[in-house]
Amino acid sequence: MKPRILTKWIGLLSLGFIGCHATHSLPADYMSGMFFMEQDTAYLQDCATERIFPLGNNPVLAQLIEQYHRETPPPTGELYLRCRGSFGLQQEQVVWNLSQVLDLSAAKNCSAQFLLAGSYRCTDPETQQLLLRPDYTYLLLRFTAQGEHTEEGIWGLSAESELVLNPTHPTGGQHRFQILYDTETLMANDGNQPYAFNRIYLE
Repeated sequence: MKPRILTKWIGLLSLGFIGCHATHSLPADYMSGMFFMEQDTAYLQDCATERIFPLGNNPVLAQLIEQYHRETPPPTGELYLRCRGSFGLQQEQVVWNLSQVLDLSAAKNCSAQFLLAGSYRCTDPETQQLLLRPDYTYLLLRFTAQGEHTEEGIWGLSAESELVLNPTHPTGGQHRFQILYDTETLMANDGNQPYAFNRIYLE
């Protein structure tokens, strides 16, 4: 994502994410993406959604910026960042507040396989479809002999290879999946009967 179109992306983000989820925490605190600077402001483009977020000012960010300048960024000005943090508001804008920097490297980037937002299908033990939306909400559809059942909630990552779904309804249990990036598969990792969701591309 080129920095020159940042304004458009952040504007769209303000209409969607701020309006509905600014005060809600994601079910997990991990994020990876491309870190870059523009006009003394630090940004992170999330690999899982392709969203771009400004980073909130705090001591962890200050240390990260010092490391960024020491690393001698490539001509694109972007370095791959793995980190932990949480969303918050700063001057009425949604920001990602860093709590821990796990890794900063020029050897990796946001390849297409890291994009998780999209549609998935499971046929065992029952027909299910999962939609991970770019605004970190999800829709889970289950088709049984009794009819169609829906579940909605918020999703996030607890690690590079673990997806967490938190249902909105208080009686719903949390779902965890191991992410197999090479095969675009989500393997159930919540202690129940093993099952998998496979990525589908709708025409």
